[in-house]
Amino acid sequence: MSMDPKVIKQFVAAWYLALDNHAPTEDLAALLTDDVQMIFPEKTLPGIADFKAWYAGGKYSDGTDAPGVINIFFDENHNVVSVLNGEAAPEYCRINFSDGGGI
Repeated sequence: MSMDPKVIKQFVAAWYLALDNHAPTEDLAALLTDDVQMIFPEKTLPGIADFKAWYAGGKYSDGTDAPGVINIFFDENHNVVSVLNGEAAPEYCRINFSDGGGI
């Protein structure tokens, strides 16, 4: 199943606008599906409950502490550079961003 690039761009715009505005956890969670899986180098977050812990703080489903990214990472200095829909795996997309220091 291929994803519509327009839908992907709309999602990315809504996602980053919500992050930029430090939207309430529930507003961001509403953009996700129940089976969301966020993969970071340090941890994979399975499901909305782990997303909420990652975003606002609390405990992950494995019992480890989550400080909450709104408390440590939002320095307002990140820019979306590109959004790519993968042809080999169209159900995934790659979002590239810079730290504000240039591309």
